[in-house]
Amino acid sequence: AAAAASPRAAPAAATSLSEAPSRDRRPRLYAISDVHTDHPENMAWLKRACGRGDFQDDGLILAGDVACDLDVIRETLGVCAAGFREVAFCVGNHDLWLERGGTSSDSFAKFGAVERACKDAGVAFGPAFVGGCVVAPVQSWHHASWDTEPDVEGWGRLPAAHECMVDFFRCRFPAGLDQKDDSVAKAFDKLNDAYGLENRVAELRAAHPGAPLVTF
Repeated sequence: AAAAASPRAAPAAATSLSEAPSRDRRPRLYAISDVHTDHPENMAWLKRACGRGDFQDDGLILAGDVACDLDVIRETLGVCAAGFREVAFCVGNHDLWLERGGTSSDSFAKFGAVERACKDAGVAFGPAFVGGCVVAPVQSWHHASWDTEPDVEGWGRLPAAHECMVDFFRCRFPAGLDQKDDSVAKAFDKLNDAYGLENRVAELRAAHPGAPLVTF
């Protein structure tokens, strides 16, 4: 898969979104994340990249952290869908931050709203054939058991993650789910089973033998 440059990065290779690909070629799969189009300069960059018409035969993985504002997420999905033949999306933590004055009761409710926005924009939210590859978005969330490093010493009292990480303040989950343990991560993992992730990937690989499998 060809990786795209970030909005803040200078273009480096012909496989970045900042340069036009050759017309005489097979479809390519591009990937980008953390576009943070809440910032107008990032949205402007994305619109320029997707508006040139150079990627109409290609696929794009938009791997989360698009925006906090749901309307901006919808606009960003539309921009990408207009610029590429196929787009696949997976939510990031910033996409599930609750907005001041927003209509989502909690972060799982917002997850559903983002899923509906993808459907409306024609963007794949689950496994799909994109850019000549079988792509499989995997729903997940961070949890403390990932941290197996020893505690930092000699710096006095470092705050715990839940005391300083914005997710613990801007995300809210239903009763019984707590980001300070692994319950939220397990709830996200169960979504993969609910969506039939393994079976759908198997179907796509059977339909497209030899196509690379890309998970994100």
